[in-house]
Amino acid sequence: MIIFQEETWVPRPLDETFSFFNTPKNLSKLMPPFMKFTLITPEPIIMKEGAVFDYKIKLFGMPMRWQSYILNYNPPHQFVDIQLKGPHDYWHHEHSFFEQDGGTMITDRVSYQMPLGLIGSLADKLVGSKINQKLFKHRESFIRDHFQDK
Repeated sequence: MIIFQEETWVPRPLDETFSFFNTPKNLSKLMPPFMKFTLITPEPIIMKEGAVFDYKIKLFGMPMRWQSYILNYNPPHQFVDIQLKGPHDYWHHEHSFFEQDGGTMITDRVSYQMPLGLIGSLADKLVGSKINQKLFKHRESFIRDHFQDK
């Protein structure tokens, strides 16, 4: 099991910050362009416990479908999504939000496991972890730019 965590502080109120992440169509803004993310779940999309979202991504030019399920939903402090279908054997992403120093601390904690056992673990070390680093670097950069003092 691979676990990584990223924290980003933004100078915006908790409710405003959570509201952005609570809107599924904003997920495309958080994804790097090379992934060609497309949300395919039809509108209206409502974030709640038990909600299921379908989207497409591209990795190495190969289209992939991903289906996420909202396992826990506790606005405005947390939600957890898991992968039902997609490139991983296991994916658990906890999004947490709390007030700190007049703004909001956003914490992403991801636990995942690649398919194919030892081969998948090796592929993650060679490629997968680098993709996740790029994804979360892009995400952090977008979040910082989007939530700067307005």
